[in-house]
Amino acid sequence: MKLRAIEEGPKAKSKKECSLDVPRPELCQVKTHGAYTHMVLRASTKRLPLEVVYVDERIEKGPLVCVQLYFDGARTTETCDRQHRDPAERWPIGIVEMESGKLVDPTATPDAGAPVTK
Repeated sequence: MKLRAIEEGPKAKSKKECSLDVPRPELCQVKTHGAYTHMVLRASTKRLPLEVVYVDERIEKGPLVCVQLYFDGARTTETCDRQHRDPAERWPIGIVEMESGKLVDPTATPDAGAPVTK
């Protein structure tokens, strides 16, 4: 799986991605430690969409992906994707409000019953 943060640019098609494959130090830092991916988002007043792109198939009730958000040392959100996923499928986690560290678009999480997008 690949964890990505996406910054919307001033123009409609000017999105900046930050991930392990596409490092953008001005937006985030991404490191892996074993099976864990750690992303540190730079402080800002923006709202950043987060998503996971799967690189292999995930079966329902099999190994799952969980995302935890922390702000000032306290966990603000935890959500997990328990659905079947095909390779290259996306899980839109939601939008992180950078001023609070909270996920402000909970309808984007599978736990909330959102539709699966590819």
